[in-house]
Amino acid sequence: MIAYHASIPGFSGGYVALDLFFVLSGFLITGLLLVEAENTGRFSILQFFARRIRRLLPALFLVLGVVVAAAWVFMNPLHRPGLIKDVVFANFYVVNWRFAEQQIDYQARSDQVSALQHTWSLSVEEQFYFVWPFLLLIAVWWWHRRHQHRSLRAAAFVPVAAIGVASLAYSILRSDDLGYASYFATFPRIWEFALGAMVAMIPPHWLRMPRWLGTALVVGAIIAFVTSAAVYNETTNYPGAAALVPTLATAVIVAVGVGRSLPILHAIGNRVTRYVGRISYSWYLWHWPFIIFAVYLWGPLNMWQKLLAGLLSVIPAIIAFSTVEEPLRRSRWLATRPVRNYRMALAGTVVVATFAGIAWSSTPSLKVADLADVQGAAVLEAHPLQRTVRAIRPNPRSAVRDRGEADKAGCLAEQTDTRSKTSCVFGVKDSPTTVVLFGDSHAAHWFPALNVVAKQRNWRVVVLAKSGCTTASVTPYNTQFKRPYRECPTWRNWALSRIAKLEPSMVITSGPAFFDVMQNGSIVTDDAARLRLLQAGYATTYRKLKRTGARIVVIGDTPRPKNDPRACVAKNPDQLAQCAFTTREGYDFRPVDLLAARRVKGVSRVASRSAFCRRNGVCPAVVGNALVYRNAGHITATYMRTLSPWLGRRLPKTLEPRS
Repeated sequence: MIAYHASIPGFSGGYVALDLFFVLSGFLITGLLLVEAENTGRFSILQFFARRIRRLLPALFLVLGVVVAAAWVFMNPLHRPGLIKDVVFANFYVVNWRFAEQQIDYQARSDQVSALQHTWSLSVEEQFYFVWPFLLLIAVWWWHRRHQHRSLRAAAFVPVAAIGVASLAYSILRSDDLGYASYFATFPRIWEFALGAMVAMIPPHWLRMPRWLGTALVVGAIIAFVTSAAVYNETTNYPGAAALVPTLATAVIVAVGVGRSLPILHAIGNRVTRYVGRISYSWYLWHWPFIIFAVYLWGPLNMWQKLLAGLLSVIPAIIAFSTVEEPLRRSRWLATRPVRNYRMALAGTVVVATFAGIAWSSTPSLKVADLADVQGAAVLEAHPLQRTVRAIRPNPRSAVRDRGEADKAGCLAEQTDTRSKTSCVFGVKDSPTTVVLFGDSHAAHWFPALNVVAKQRNWRVVVLAKSGCTTASVTPYNTQFKRPYRECPTWRNWALSRIAKLEPSMVITSGPAFFDVMQNGSIVTDDAARLRLLQAGYATTYRKLKRTGARIVVIGDTPRPKNDPRACVAKNPDQLAQCAFTTREGYDFRPVDLLAARRVKGVSRVASRSAFCRRNGVCPAVVGNALVYRNAGHITATYMRTLSPWLGRRLPKTLEPRS
């Protein structure tokens, strides 16, 4: 995992190590419970959870406490509350649900990745631990009461297999629709635990085999596992069917090891690997925060620096293992009475939650400016560059939600949608003059300015926008779903048909250049070729729009700062000059939409540079107490509203009704 997180070549699919972990967990826990049930006719749920508490919680509590302290000392005030939320969710072993809901990309490795992102796997495991013993308890009761003549393993195997098959089918069939959430969600992972559990249920004498066959199976499984770790990457649709390779390979190795002792297995389980295995839990807990906080302290790291940070994390891992994890796990005082373990768990949970709450409440935050004090774009050139800010709108911490009326109304179609809402009508709704705003989120964020202009000029505005979907006539690749973005061309064709029926007087569109493009079933990796395809695709769409008889206006894409301006403003309210960037930095992309517009006669072009950057080439993050950016790629609705005079000067003052 450390090599994978450090981006070392040959480990692009290193995330499969967690699948090995899930299979082993299912095997070990189920095996222990079955042996106890077969020997005594019952097993103790209280003792089971007490053992899990001693084994897992103390080390986790320690890491969570250190992460909260490190966040307070090192983190940007904007990012700190998000990590503290992660601490609370991880504290209750449900952080995987938070990451799934946020559609977090597990394979992203920027400085904004959570220092606790790796704890999602612990949450999934604990949710398994919480449910699995009760399912086995039902199987034990059923076996004990009605089918004592049958093997307990056989009685439990069928329901476990049924759960596993259902989970696997769900994981494969829904992976195209779940996106990043499929990686973190619990149910798409249950089959991996169930696979390990089913191996534990097979009687050992059934697994006896000749040495040559066992050796061949283990070697083949190791090759399959290592190959998956080397070949899989960020484009692999995972878990889904792809997870079958590492999980089945793990199951084979475990099953062979149960059936007979082999030299190759002894070689794998030498003294060094056994020690690493003993400290692996602590090391896993510490390695990712070490890497992330190294990035916070020193900026982007190369792979060797990340590898060094990950390796150095073994030092606190060994210390924590020796002083916290092992002493408490082996404590006879805790082992003799389960209730003591539960009290320890409750106390640790309360302490961590309280510590996180204190850190949250003491995080500094800028005041929200009154609307009367927000001038925004009106003073972009009229006043000197704003150097400090005491009150701002929106607050950097809430800027991501400053999206405007159309977005709140649900007018930005989701990625799985193939149609937009037909009720997204704004401006003067009964006006005979219709203006359509058409595109993705980079077109939609112009709505607050357009809506002001529309009300002033008696226009009716219809919003047709879809998240992550280019208006260029191409098939984009969806990095979230790791497949061709099929919904995008379907939506685009529907939107073009709707525009034709609306008979608008004007269509306003805007489109960025960062989309990945598919050609002949493959992703276009050559950037020059990708841009050519996008430019040609935009030109094709503009020609289709021209055939509707509407005036076509293409607004160039907005700046794309290299760093998050919100975080900079939150950290440097008295030194806003540090948050500004140059036009060369912000417009470091090929304006394929504007270049395409040149190729289509009669299409108007509007460059956006003067709306965000001063004539001297400086693009501020705060203008007239308005925060310009809600993230590194989109503009706040607050600042966009102040751009209505700028936009009005670039749009026709009058339009002839067409309907």
